[in-house]
Amino acid sequence: AFGLDKKDMRNLLRKTRQEFSTIAQLFAGIIPEKTDINELTIQANNMLSELAIDAHHRIFDCEQEVKQLNIRCHDMSQAIEYHRKEGRKDDLTGLENRSCLDEYLNEICPKVSHGTTSLTTIFIDIDNLGDVNNEYGRSTGDKLLQDFSRLLQALFDEIGSVFRYGDDEIVVGMTGLQLKQAVKLSHALIERVRSLRIKNPVDQVGGKISVTCSIGMVYCAVGSNPGNPTTLLEQADDQMHLAKNNGKDGFEYHIIPSPDGGLQSPASSQPANQDRKNARTGK
Repeated sequence: AFGLDKKDMRNLLRKTRQEFSTIAQLFAGIIPEKTDINELTIQANNMLSELAIDAHHRIFDCEQEVKQLNIRCHDMSQAIEYHRKEGRKDDLTGLENRSCLDEYLNEICPKVSHGTTSLTTIFIDIDNLGDVNNEYGRSTGDKLLQDFSRLLQALFDEIGSVFRYGDDEIVVGMTGLQLKQAVKLSHALIERVRSLRIKNPVDQVGGKISVTCSIGMVYCAVGSNPGNPTTLLEQADDQMHLAKNNGKDGFEYHIIPSPDGGLQSPASSQPANQDRKNARTGK
């Protein structure tokens, strides 16, 4: 008790007994004359022992309360972290949200400018989603958007990041690609989306609703100047609308070269003009 071992406690009690006679004299007017000093010392020792035991119990109780508080703090920290992560996700699709996209581009764009990596930004818009909502109901449109998002996650989660930008717009960011690789991935996405089907809720024979998308891509070569995230996304959005104006179900892209005119990642040797030709033919 009190941080003392048994030996120290015995010494303390012995000294207390030795000093008690002197203390008793100070209270001569209060303590009866026939008081048995030895008995009074025993009572004092008992009181000290009881206080020590009580203090031990109180310390034990406090330690238990501290443990419980630590557990609660740990649980609260986990809950805060969970809600922080969930707050970064779109409720409908489970994709990371617009603020995460801005953080991603703010982190990657300087790396591109410093010659560390390339950046491919793909701006995707689901064709005619508004018509689906109007004809089949919002729940069908939401189901389409969810299936579409899962498809994008399956295609890009291991090589890039997928973000929900707006109502029917999704952005994919990828680093370290060659231009030819970026173009082929965009074309592959077009093909995969064409094969996506969702249940037609008004068709009793099990009909399906087909899906297409329009894609705008901006490829930032290693050492290029992507600008700020807002400008970069506006350029990708412009390319997406160009694909829309060209009949939808396709993609267009823009290249931001490095100051020396280079377009490739460090390991690339494919000429850029051949990439653009292949994009038009789907190769």
